[in-house]
Amino acid sequence: MKTATDATTFHVTRQGDALNSEEDITVTSTDGSVEYQSRGGRLAYNLRFDLEDTGDGTLISETLSVPDDTNTHLPLRLLTPIAHRAFAMNLSHLVTLIESEVAA
Repeated sequence: MKTATDATTFHVTRQGDALNSEEDITVTSTDGSVEYQSRGGRLAYNLRFDLEDTGDGTLISETLSVPDDTNTHLPLRLLTPIAHRAFAMNLSHLVTLIESEVAA
């Protein structure tokens, strides 16, 4: 059974274009995953990265979910390009974090 480590919460303020220019992100992790829970912005969401050792690398799967009680004010299909851009940025940040941990 995997148990989450203590959660850490960050307040994020973005200066560029973003759906959530400000939000509070709580990050939790287990042996094989990292999860972001965003609240306080225009769109609440959960973002989960699952990490799987493939023997010659790591497979990273990303899942975005929106809590049922979230009022998006926008059709979800309009959020798709925004989510794709955010996924790419998040993946880049995750790779940087993992590489720094491996190098340490």
